[in-house]
Amino acid sequence: MHLVTLKVADGKGLSSSCTASVTVTDKTAPTIDVTKHECVPYGEGNGNMANKITVTAQDNCSINVIAQITKVEVFNNGGNLVKGNGVYEISKNILYVNPNGTGWSLKITVFAEDEYGNSQIVTITKSLIKC
Repeated sequence: MHLVTLKVADGKGLSSSCTASVTVTDKTAPTIDVTKHECVPYGEGNGNMANKITVTAQDNCSINVIAQITKVEVFNNGGNLVKGNGVYEISKNILYVNPNGTGWSLKITVFAEDEYGNSQIVTITKSLIKC
């Protein structure tokens, strides 16, 4: 709840004011954005490159909304789900994917919630590039 004081004055120096109570209710879920992937150095000095994909969230009322990657599925050029170590790594809201060939893709599931409990879950499909 916020208190707002309104004051008006006319050209003759007469004025009046009143105070009103205003309550803002946020019912809008955050929006989730995913950056275009880019090839970046990956690993400690081994010369490997990986796709870097960043997820972010924005909200109409909350300032600090964090996007969380909750699920990652990587598919090879035959459409088969790839499992195993070293295929991808999540660091906070950044995903690093190291495809082992061309024509790979992925599905990312992302969750975001604002301070008022409004949440959004999206699943995004992206093509990957061989770096």
